[in-house]
Amino acid sequence: MKKYKKQELIKNLRQLSKDLNRLPKQRDLIKPSLMAYRNTFGSFNKALSEAGLEPRKRVSYTNTELLELLRKRYSQTNKIPTQRDFNKLKNYPDSKTYYERFGSWNKALETAGLKPNKAGSKKGKKPKKILKKEEPQKKPFWKRIFS
Repeated sequence: MKKYKKQELIKNLRQLSKDLNRLPKQRDLIKPSLMAYRNTFGSFNKALSEAGLEPRKRVSYTNTELLELLRKRYSQTNKIPTQRDFNKLKNYPDSKTYYERFGSWNKALETAGLKPNKAGSKKGKKPKKILKKEEPQKKPFWKRIFS
């Protein structure tokens, strides 16, 4: 395992924050790994502080508050929130929180009174036309080519 210098890790965190346009999360770290930050600074939050980035304060939400945030996001965008979009939002809980509390993202949406997207559906796209099977040809293939 490569040993990273403190300044190298700080520079990396600042760049990652700039690239993401938000405070990096532990899951955003690929290289250097989370362990490199923990080994050097003691914790990820201490690494953020030393990089001049204000670490997140742990917030506990009630189930009611979590559902209200889903409804609020829907009213802002007029679209059913997706996990991916939700995880990009600043000052919102991670979708993992909804899994832990409600069992799944879709169950959280349903509990909030929102209709979940169907798995694998492409929003706003029409289904492809189903092509009809070609009529069988009267002549065999080789006779059509060589006649």
